[in-house]
Amino acid sequence: MLQFAPRGKSLDFGCGAGALVAAARARGLDAYGAETFYGGDRSEDADLARSWGCDANTLREIKNGILDFPDNFFDIVVHNQVFEHVQNLELAAAEIQRVLKPGGMMVGIFPILGVVKEVHLGLPCVHWFKPGPARLAWAKAMRRVGFGFDFWGEGDVWFERSLKFLDEHVCFRTRKQTAAIIEPFFDVKWTEIDWLAFRVPKYKAALAVPGASFFARRFARMVAGVVIEARSRKTAE
Repeated sequence: MLQFAPRGKSLDFGCGAGALVAAARARGLDAYGAETFYGGDRSEDADLARSWGCDANTLREIKNGILDFPDNFFDIVVHNQVFEHVQNLELAAAEIQRVLKPGGMMVGIFPILGVVKEVHLGLPCVHWFKPGPARLAWAKAMRRVGFGFDFWGEGDVWFERSLKFLDEHVCFRTRKQTAAIIEPFFDVKWTEIDWLAFRVPKYKAALAVPGASFFARRFARMVAGVVIEARSRKTAE
């Protein structure tokens, strides 16, 4: 079980409007957030964050990949469904390590290329296609049989908006590619089994059956992606 000091500082990397940060601070934790706000500065998000008690010091903008926090500031950094949006993952890993204290922890869950359903559009396998007519035809076929999230719009607008978002804001990698980028900075433990045991506790005993973890891990990576618990390789100077 991952633990850190009750008075330790935490960062939600890719915090959105700051809901997790606000919840943590409401429980007395010294929590902060960082976000690129690639969708633009939405006043309703800012108003919502302020209503939760999060100000500009608590939630800070990531500019050109750089975190607006000093070195060795945090005990733990968390991120939920964020790494697939980061084009320069090496810079992100280096920045997260920089703001972590020596031996600090990074915990995250994010989809990889092997997930069957693309998590932002809700379409099976659409992210396995290169942009072009074949992808569009597949996307339309999947929509016709009932897949896809309705919030992207209706008719042709749905495909224009959703596929543009996929091309501009999503960068799927394999687990091997991800590991090659982050392991120079962190000692990484892949914890999909622990995540499954937490999410579906009634099957926890079944996960202990010999051989079950092999198939459970692959199932998790196909459905949700990977879950990591990573300790910074940085040492105290």
